[in-house]
Amino acid sequence: MNASSIITEFLQPSTFLELRMELLLLAAMIGFAVINQSCLWLRTDKFHPWCTGGNLKQISKGLLGRPDKHSDATHSVSYQKSSRGRDMGMEEKTVHCPRPCMIMDEIMEVGPLIFYGKKKEHTSTKWSKPAPQLKNGSQLNVDTQVVGETLTKAVADYILRLFDEFCDLLDRHGLTMEEIARITKHNALDFYDIMVQSCVKMIKNNKVAEILTHLAKHKIPRNVGFCQDVLKQLAAARWFKEGLRVYPILVSDGLEPSTVMCSLMIFFAAECRDHELAKHFYSQLCSLATPNLRTCMTMLQVHSKRRDWQAALEVYRGMQVRKDEIDGHVLNMVMGICAAAGVASEVERLLAEAETVYSELVLTDAVSYNTVIKAYAQSGNYPKAAEVLMRMRTRGLEPSAITYNSLIYAAARTGEAVAAWELYHKMVAHGFPGDKYSCSILVKTLSPRPTGDRIHKCLDLLLEVGTTCDMKLRTRVYHHILEAALQLRDSTVLIRSFSQTRMHRVRPTAAFCRRLKEFADQGNGPSQKALEAAVGDEGAAALGSELQEKWPAASERPSQFLQFNGVYVKSEV
Repeated sequence: MNASSIITEFLQPSTFLELRMELLLLAAMIGFAVINQSCLWLRTDKFHPWCTGGNLKQISKGLLGRPDKHSDATHSVSYQKSSRGRDMGMEEKTVHCPRPCMIMDEIMEVGPLIFYGKKKEHTSTKWSKPAPQLKNGSQLNVDTQVVGETLTKAVADYILRLFDEFCDLLDRHGLTMEEIARITKHNALDFYDIMVQSCVKMIKNNKVAEILTHLAKHKIPRNVGFCQDVLKQLAAARWFKEGLRVYPILVSDGLEPSTVMCSLMIFFAAECRDHELAKHFYSQLCSLATPNLRTCMTMLQVHSKRRDWQAALEVYRGMQVRKDEIDGHVLNMVMGICAAAGVASEVERLLAEAETVYSELVLTDAVSYNTVIKAYAQSGNYPKAAEVLMRMRTRGLEPSAITYNSLIYAAARTGEAVAAWELYHKMVAHGFPGDKYSCSILVKTLSPRPTGDRIHKCLDLLLEVGTTCDMKLRTRVYHHILEAALQLRDSTVLIRSFSQTRMHRVRPTAAFCRRLKEFADQGNGPSQKALEAAVGDEGAAALGSELQEKWPAASERPSQFLQFNGVYVKSEV
């Protein structure tokens, strides 16, 4: 290829256009580098030592890089008499190490990591970038939230590393945070707020106390807004213990807590199970303002865990005095705390009060009446519990499975076995099949006068709900049934009870097996053989502790047993 052809190809319009675009791009990159270097020089020049007669003199930020017009000895009289001059010690201090000022500038220029979206992710306004452009003009398909998350984590990590360097420089050169903030003209609280946000972003909960301790060490005055913001960030991150740890630091300079701060501290203390501290902050909150419904509910939860029905009732009465909005959930919670404490009279008083005083609000529901029935059941007052059922139906509320189970428990607790089984039949007739709670209550009615029909019904119910019971409950229920069957001395009931117990992998006690064997030895004929077959080798093994491991697995039905009309007998084959 000769020179003329090369020149001709170079002068083609398309080639010339590409070359021109590349030259323009190169010029833009050079210009951007020059501008960036100039900005960096402007930022660092204000801390650069200025030579005057061989002496170093600091250039203040207010003069934007120009040397001071006044020396330390030539301050005006008005400046010396001003409050600003008195606060600065009557003379302008100089910083011979510009790096801390540069760090504060860099951190503050990044700006706060603000929240966005329902997930409360962070983003940085200084570091967010648009989606990159491809050559064909289309955009790269990226998730902007993922990009923002990655960028802000990188920023947060960088900020925390700068903070460590910042603290080291202050200690090494004997500088104070107040001096750096005065020179850079930044707000120190905003600086520490960004630090806390960075800790939350990087999940460094132990560093929050370190940052706020540094704030208190340099005697930076706190305000309510800053303290509230810090506690809110810790609450959003669910750092409850950290909130309790940093609160004394925040108020160490005598700051009076606000209502928001007290509410947050109640929440922190409740989550950390520090109930006494929660009560302290609740009292402090009541002295400042009226607690909101959420705070009252938190305190009710605290008193519920402490089983302090009197304190819970005090919170409820306080809400009534302040004429706060009381809903059914609040009423049921207070009634439940009193019922758990066994104070049936207070539960009844609360229900009667809600039926009369708050009748137009319709605070009571099925849960309210179930709670009263439970309170009477625990106190062993079945007639009163039955009356509550009638009141419940009078107000147009239908009983639920919980209502029937509570009534069955009340009847069983007072020895009303007939009433308990009648209630169970009504429960099934109304479309509520028995559950593990029903079964665990009904087996208590089998003694001291068991019947074969009731034992069979309990066994039928266990066939349906036995798999929903844990091993401890299942063992306890089957032991009740075995004792009732042995007390009844009916061979058929005993055979079925023992066989179903083995099928559900429940081990009878050695004492029961011994008594069962004695009962089998006393009999004769087919019943004796059937009992011996039911006991079998495994039943005899239960008499010795060394044979406990020979019990069959849960899902295995013993192969040597055959089923006839629901009864397992040993095969002769």
